Amino acid sequence: MTVMHLISGGDHGGAKTHVLSLLRGLRQSISASLVCFQDGQFAQDAQAQGIDVYIIEARSPRKSLKTLKSLIRQLQPDILHCHGSRANSIALLLKWSGLKLPIVSTVHSDYKLDYLGRPFHNIIYGMTNRFALRRLDYRIGVSATMTRRLVARGYSPYNLFTIYNGIDFHNFMPIENKKAAYAELGVDYQEGDIIAGFGGRLDPVKDLPTMLKAFALVKDNCPRLKLVIAGDGHEEATLRSLAATLDIADRVYFIGWIPDIHKLFQLLDINLLTSLSETFTYVLLEGAQHRLPTVSSAVGGIPDLIAHERNGLLFEPQDATALAVHLQRLANDEVLRERLGDALHETVREKFTNDNTVATQLDIYHTILRRAQLPKKKRHGVMLCGAYGHDNVGDEAILQAALADIRAIDPDLRVTVLSRNPRSTRKHFLVDSVYIFNLPKLRWKLRHSRLFINGGGNLLQDLTSRRSLWFYLFTINMARRAKNDVLMYGCGIGPIYSPLNRRLTTRTLNKSVKAITLRESRSVEELRLYGVCTPTVTLSSDLAFSLPTADADAVDAYFHQAGIALDGNYFCFCLRQWPQFREKAELFGKLSDYITEQYELTPVFLPFSAKRDHDAAKAVMLHTRHEYTILPPIADPSLCIGVLARMQGALAMRLHALIFATSQSIPVMAIDYDSKLNAFMEYIENPLTTDLHYVTENDLTVMVDRMLSHEKSALTGDTMRTLAMRNRETLKQLLS
Repeated sequence: MTVMHLISGGDHGGAKTHVLSLLRGLRQSISASLVCFQDGQFAQDAQAQGIDVYIIEARSPRKSLKTLKSLIRQLQPDILHCHGSRANSIALLLKWSGLKLPIVSTVHSDYKLDYLGRPFHNIIYGMTNRFALRRLDYRIGVSATMTRRLVARGYSPYNLFTIYNGIDFHNFMPIENKKAAYAELGVDYQEGDIIAGFGGRLDPVKDLPTMLKAFALVKDNCPRLKLVIAGDGHEEATLRSLAATLDIADRVYFIGWIPDIHKLFQLLDINLLTSLSETFTYVLLEGAQHRLPTVSSAVGGIPDLIAHERNGLLFEPQDATALAVHLQRLANDEVLRERLGDALHETVREKFTNDNTVATQLDIYHTILRRAQLPKKKRHGVMLCGAYGHDNVGDEAILQAALADIRAIDPDLRVTVLSRNPRSTRKHFLVDSVYIFNLPKLRWKLRHSRLFINGGGNLLQDLTSRRSLWFYLFTINMARRAKNDVLMYGCGIGPIYSPLNRRLTTRTLNKSVKAITLRESRSVEELRLYGVCTPTVTLSSDLAFSLPTADADAVDAYFHQAGIALDGNYFCFCLRQWPQFREKAELFGKLSDYITEQYELTPVFLPFSAKRDHDAAKAVMLHTRHEYTILPPIADPSLCIGVLARMQGALAMRLHALIFATSQSIPVMAIDYDSKLNAFMEYIENPLTTDLHYVTENDLTVMVDRMLSHEKSALTGDTMRTLAMRNRETLKQLLS
């Protein structure tokens, strides 16, 4: 494989570090060259590192294009890889001139903020870059946050990839005489001083005024704390003036640009970042290499690196007060500085090395070349229809698992999801999405897809609404008429009470559906009673059983956010609003107190749907005497699984709370409000279930006693995960 990288050649900072370190690594596996459109330090550094560099300095775009075309004919690259606005613009001209190579561009920063405070540059260069970027073939966001931002701006998720910056670890000789080293930089350092610092360009997007304001708030409480700002830029004069206004100029040092940033990090005690926007900055990675405790604004991909309180401290952008609190804590606590610095160092060493970055980039190149060779087909996609986009973590878990199954079988398959909130679905799952009731667009999409997937969940039921049943049957029939195979995937069936609705369901499924996988045995019996006999029926388990759990760092960060101890003993309630629930709320309040008094467990309430479940928890809390916590809503199913894995037991009115807890072998009991919870508990042979409408205080305490005495389900999480693989096997047969 041969890849040609294009860049302006005047870049510095993160983009420069990324490109040079990436090319060094890529050259070990493929042929990679670099084209710079100006000579200078960038090109010289690249040549010094053994990278093949070609400099095209012609001022005329026409001459640049002609020279570049000649070079392309000479080197015969398989892919053009662009970095920055000038490279994107020239690549677009190449494409318009008939170049057939796939072109990919890495988005190193938010292009809407690149020229913040410079409106003329934004009009000329920013608009040109945005125009070109939309018309190239593929884009790579540096961090998942940047990729989702591009999706939110209308870029196709199918043509987007994600990469993270990485660093090479080196051993640095410690600086023995800090006082002398600081003196060279013009800093008055005295033994015992605590030096906080920042290294980077002095640009409005870095929001250094917030750093200065925070320092002013803590200067009296931290007399040995000093601030060092390394970098240059047009904001320097403004920042110096602000430091004087805040009366901190005698303890803030502007030391200019330092070519070797590691020299700065060897001298600092605290690493600071106050940016309004970042993708995934090298400043934090390089600081972590030196075991520096870090305080950063929670922007871009930074929360992917720093788990608050676990390996660093985060604050909301422009919140000088929060930054001041964190800065004072670190300045006065050497043990905390050492703990956070060591933890961040280990995180970077494990997840964010340059080897990882290079491996990810190679995977992206292979995917691009593989897709370039795919035959052009009119029908090439999959449509997914379900209860998606309702802000319910259980339904989102089903979607996440279904997408994982599809991508495991064919990572190049185009997927479109019908959703009540297409914008949110596109952003969080990186798929194309259509509003569920946009029938003209649905009909157009079906003409270009080959498989229609209905599921999972209990979509075919008339307990809550007969109209939803009719709609899902209508979409199944529409898909068949559009010559799609139809798969009902990881579903539950019923209850369907109306004889008319049963006849409609039976007729539609027998006529239009090719295969059905069911998540529990009662649904098999329902289909048999309805007379559904044409589709192939497979008993499996809920799709969500195949989901992984979040890593320990993410769960710890969530517990810190919720304000509860990591080593606490907790019992989880997952409740929801339902007719007659408020009449029973007092019973759940008494049960919460009983669990606290008898088992010394702290009750926590986990909302699966932010508004409705939070209101249910509040209704229960009116009847409790002991301490409790309502946990923040969770959007990520894997994080929800990780949180439930820390519980001693769970009582749930949410089916997927039972599923998540069972997958982690956590004891569960169910409060059934319709048949699906009871059907699940029956399937896993767990008798600890009761009906919401008839439950009594004695029922609840007896069930809790049995559950916490470790009465377990007959079917374990491992068994259910094995059964869940039957869903994927059926899907694979249809796709093949």
